[in-house]
Amino acid sequence: MANESFEKLEVDGTQIAYRRIGNGRPLLVLNGFGATSSDWDPLFIHGLASYSELILLDNRGIGRSADDGRPFDIARLAHDAAHVIETLGFERISILGWSMGGFMLRRWPCSSRIALTN
Repeated sequence: MANESFEKLEVDGTQIAYRRIGNGRPLLVLNGFGATSSDWDPLFIHGLASYSELILLDNRGIGRSADDGRPFDIARLAHDAAHVIETLGFERISILGWSMGGFMLRRWPCSSRIALTN
């Protein structure tokens, strides 16, 4: 897909992988349990990327992201996502969460400087 990049950021000692696709208003796309950023239907992602810049994460211990061996929970995964978005310099972002990704949104850290939009 055009304008796609795969990258990693360090979050509390663990490498979190993400990919960016498209242009436009930023949209963070959060997976369900055990899913990677590549598991989304390509037609669905292509449609979203036609009007948004998508940031798709591989959650801690899944896909291209590292597993540091420490236990983690939904709040930890939400913290990871918020850290990636803050590090990338976004101030406002919309979020699409599927299954566990929706639970991650509910646990979005109150300390985050990111304004969530709809």
